[in-house]
Amino acid sequence: MRYIGADVHKNYTLFAVLTQEGKVEQRTRVENDGQALREFLGELSKPAHLVVEAGYHWQPFYEVVEELDLAVSLAHPLKVKMIAEARIKTDTIDAATLGHLLRLNYLPTAYIPPREVRDLREILRHRARLVKTQTMVKNRIHALLAKNGIRHRFSDLFGKAGRQFLQGLHLRPCYQLALKQLLALLDTLDG
Repeated sequence: MRYIGADVHKNYTLFAVLTQEGKVEQRTRVENDGQALREFLGELSKPAHLVVEAGYHWQPFYEVVEELDLAVSLAHPLKVKMIAEARIKTDTIDAATLGHLLRLNYLPTAYIPPREVRDLREILRHRARLVKTQTMVKNRIHALLAKNGIRHRFSDLFGKAGRQFLQGLHLRPCYQLALKQLLALLDTLDG
């Protein structure tokens, strides 16, 4: 059995391949290009078990490993830090540490949801960001009105009557342009 610690970064991954006895037999840096990862992982002697720490770039890496049907664990970053705090911290040491924790069965793992759940979560995150952007646009319109000393009595400024009010306003050209663009952006976000 080979134990492979993978320290994933934005553009590359550092691998430490460990034997059953814990000897680091290979350290390799591979670009985070799907094909380069597939080639490196395909050349590993089997059986092998990989470990990657949950972080910003774990998901694309994991999906390549998932395609290759290799055993992979997702390390919980805060718990790993509590177990294996090192005075000297380098990427190659981090990769080897992950491999050792996996080999010794001390690896604190994080849950990896199935692909369908991951995809659904991405859709929900995207929608949440759009709603947040929509709220920011509405707040900008309120600020624009306040800056021009315009008060209104609409409970929903962005309902039908409120929109008619906003579109009928006559402001200085700079504010008129901003209002027009903010309303167009709001329409796009509503869609």
